[in-house]
Amino acid sequence: RFAGGDSFDMTFGSAQSAIGLYIHIGFESLLFDNDITLTTNTGLVANLSANADQQLLDGEAYFIGLYSDSAADAFTSVSFSSFPEDYYFNVDDITFAQMSSPPGAVSEPSSLILLSLALGGLIRLRKSTC
Repeated sequence: RFAGGDSFDMTFGSAQSAIGLYIHIGFESLLFDNDITLTTNTGLVANLSANADQQLLDGEAYFIGLYSDSAADAFTSVSFSSFPEDYYFNVDDITFAQMSSPPGAVSEPSSLILLSLALGGLIRLRKSTC
């Protein structure tokens, strides 16, 4: 269980491109926009929105996450921080992901073969109609 003002860091063995987690807060506490922040070592920042994502039997759940589709923004550590107020919360379902490699490009020899076949077909069609 965490209290307002608590923070922690996460370090990864390889570069990540996305992270997300849920904040669970009971009905006795109240969160406001930007009370909780995720910051990566590459400068990406995500601030919590105070609109609950799920209503639970014992409180509310809020999702906070960030991602980048740029390899330059891939991160190896994340800092979690909370605004020092009178509230208590739990962190749940921490998920992170690496950027997948880009799909392979069409190889040039294959493109040239297809173009040659199409051109040959057009020439043959033209000769047969003359």
